[in-house]
Amino acid sequence: MAQFRKDCQRVYVRTVARPYRKRRKARKDAKCAILKSELLETDADLKREAAVIKRLCARFKCEAIKLPIHQRLDYALTRKGIVQAFVEIKVRTVASTTFDTAMIALDKVIAARQVAHATKKPVLLAIQWTDKLMFVDFAAGFSTKLGGRTDRNIMTDYGLVAHYNIGDFKEIK
Repeated sequence: MAQFRKDCQRVYVRTVARPYRKRRKARKDAKCAILKSELLETDADLKREAAVIKRLCARFKCEAIKLPIHQRLDYALTRKGIVQAFVEIKVRTVASTTFDTAMIALDKVIAARQVAHATKKPVLLAIQWTDKLMFVDFAAGFSTKLGGRTDRNIMTDYGLVAHYNIGDFKEIK
């Protein structure tokens, strides 16, 4: 992994102490795209996430703590320093009415359900569509299909995915 970091133009390293630290390196090969896609987020992604988590915290009257990338979830929601729930945030560029289901990688669902089982705390999937912000508990039922992105030519963007019905989501006004 260290070799990939040397080859990438921009590598965003998230740590607890410095969640937005940047490094600039020369980009040389397609392995960078895989590393960036799987492990790292851009400044724009983090700003969109921050806007969503601010609304969620206002709705649930809690504070948010950004989790390290190896935790597989974006935030822990706390009250008085005690974790109440976890949340994974997605920002979509389409309206919530465009599709009947919301698609997310199955390995993300499995990781979220493991956290929920181990901690006995809810794990939420919050999705900001162009028209509204909605959330669903990862424990809700879903269907499994093969799918994902193919436009970036990254192998790990395509695979088993979970489809949550839009009707199961609750809107945050």
